Amino acid sequence: MSEIELTIGMPVYRDLGGPWATVDSLIHHHHVLPQNGMEILVIDNAPDSAEGKELARWAKLVGIRYEPYGDCEGPAGAKDEVFRRARGRVVACLDSHVLLRPGAVTALRRHFAGRNAEKHARDLVSGPQVFDHGQIATHLDRQWGGGMLGRWALAWYGPGNRLIYPRELPGNRMEWLDVRACKPIETPPEFIEISAAGWAGHERRLIDAGWYHVGHRRASRAPVPVPSFGMGAFACRRDQWQWFRARETATIEGFGGEEVMLHDAHWLAGGRVIGLPQFQWVHRYLHLEREKPYRREWYDRVRTYLLWGQRLQYEQAWWRGVLHREFVASGLLEEQLWRRVTADPVGNVRASSADPRSPAKRGQPTRVPAMEVIARDNPIVPLAEPIRNDPTRPHAPRIVAEWAGRCQSVVDLSPHHLNAVVIAVSGARRLHTWSTGSEAAFGPLHQAVPNQDCLKQFNLDCGPGAALDQVRPPAAECLVLELGERCPNLRAFLQAHAPDVGRYIVILGSDRVGRRHSGQAYRFAIDIRVWWETARADWHIVEATDRDWGVCVFGRDRGEMPVDQQWPWDPGYGPGTELHTLLDSLSCRPDPNCPCFWRMGVMNRRGVAGCRETRAEIEGWIREAAEKWSWVAKLPVAAKLAIVAGTSAISDPVAWVVGEAIRRSEAGPRGQQTS
Repeated sequence: MSEIELTIGMPVYRDLGGPWATVDSLIHHHHVLPQNGMEILVIDNAPDSAEGKELARWAKLVGIRYEPYGDCEGPAGAKDEVFRRARGRVVACLDSHVLLRPGAVTALRRHFAGRNAEKHARDLVSGPQVFDHGQIATHLDRQWGGGMLGRWALAWYGPGNRLIYPRELPGNRMEWLDVRACKPIETPPEFIEISAAGWAGHERRLIDAGWYHVGHRRASRAPVPVPSFGMGAFACRRDQWQWFRARETATIEGFGGEEVMLHDAHWLAGGRVIGLPQFQWVHRYLHLEREKPYRREWYDRVRTYLLWGQRLQYEQAWWRGVLHREFVASGLLEEQLWRRVTADPVGNVRASSADPRSPAKRGQPTRVPAMEVIARDNPIVPLAEPIRNDPTRPHAPRIVAEWAGRCQSVVDLSPHHLNAVVIAVSGARRLHTWSTGSEAAFGPLHQAVPNQDCLKQFNLDCGPGAALDQVRPPAAECLVLELGERCPNLRAFLQAHAPDVGRYIVILGSDRVGRRHSGQAYRFAIDIRVWWETARADWHIVEATDRDWGVCVFGRDRGEMPVDQQWPWDPGYGPGTELHTLLDSLSCRPDPNCPCFWRMGVMNRRGVAGCRETRAEIEGWIREAAEKWSWVAKLPVAAKLAIVAGTSAISDPVAWVVGEAIRRSEAGPRGQQTS
């Protein structure tokens, strides 16, 4: 047997179809055979599963190396194991559902051989990724999005061998960045018109101007230094591998978070991160979520970033501030879990049955992040962009996908088309949707899901001023109802149509604030609660959150009832009530549509103990609002606070107000206080 020059390894997790297609293509299209100095290695990350046992038999039959690896569940550890067990001088790691385009293996071998051997010895190499729908990405832009550091970008060659890439900005705007430095540059003169026309359609305008993206047959074939790329297909010399698991840290588990971090480690070690235009790979995203994915939890991802930050010697206060903003402040991770993982990221490896992040509770299955759910059907990705880029709704798409995705037939009553997009990619066979969305918005949806029965009634106002008595939804397993600012017939609608729903009622916007007679009230929450009190023999609450303006899910199956009672409504008194009373006494009266009233309800539900635990978050709410009101800066307010507090001065009015509200709530309603 000749010396092994190249090992192509694949981490596999409970998958049979993916490895079969990838291995078959490597053997028959790229001639990856031992006699050619190459080997194929399969690292099975679930060797004890039924799929793992079948995979072992198949690998023996085909004649490729099969290595079980069950020590750590997650792609990072499995990919690391590829490099540890490889025999080749150069190692390429592919996801088991990746196919290499013609010439990719030849280009990779040429890059690390002959005269280039020493020049490229420390290169970490990848190439343009081709998505299911044919679009190409060349690297990852160093931006946060969807709980991940790194967003796909496309680099372009232009006259004079210049290499730049565009970045989308809010409002259909764009800016230009240098690929090598990943930093914004001044808009080139020839791009002024392209930039003025906006992000939409910019690729066509670049091509017309004589530019070609990296990977295009007319573009340069020269290797391109990039900041980072996706980890679906990459390669480097085995002796230059910057392993995922540092010796001093515990094993990284779960899905995602290692991409940009690994590349930073490689750059710091004196290597280069290179995009090889000829090393193109097709990554199958379509329907991957319907197979058996790795565990996907925000807790694991935050832990991965913390461990990498320690290894790369980032300034810890800065790095934790970044992670807190992207995961906790955005609502992806609860403050309680944040404190736990930051207290000991090395020691927190696996979730125990008592772990609050563990899906051990009845009726609380493992969640699939909404972005992954949406991304698996690429034809409607443009429709999903508003969901993908909306930081104010981190939970609602996931909840809709979780419960509607279990049903064959779904009725969607929403003021827009976004919920229909989530439902369509979540597996429903029949979707009836009433929406104010335009025909143009629903056209791609029909093209993407031609087998679905999508019924639309456009221009029916399902948002402000909705007349729900005009809607006659058909019977279905699941009803998704998103509330606008005014929905006067909500209670009557639920009483009339809930009996026609077989499994779940998903209500979004259940905490939206509206004025009720002379006082402030959560009118939607009241209507829902009154209905449920009469229907609780048939319905129970399976999930509720005060995030995203409130989401409440009702189910019929008693077997799905959570062990812990879900109670989504304001109990009527608590720290939030006292805080509102205090601010009102200081003439701080926000607009009725201000989220302050929703936050008051959140504080009441958390209670005294919960508010103490999340005091920093609550103070952040006040400071955010204070910027609009400017009340903290006003001397009269500070003076009033001093009088109320019975002290001469208060250094931090915000902290005092929150603390006083919690103290008063603990003492009980004002009329019951003894002191």
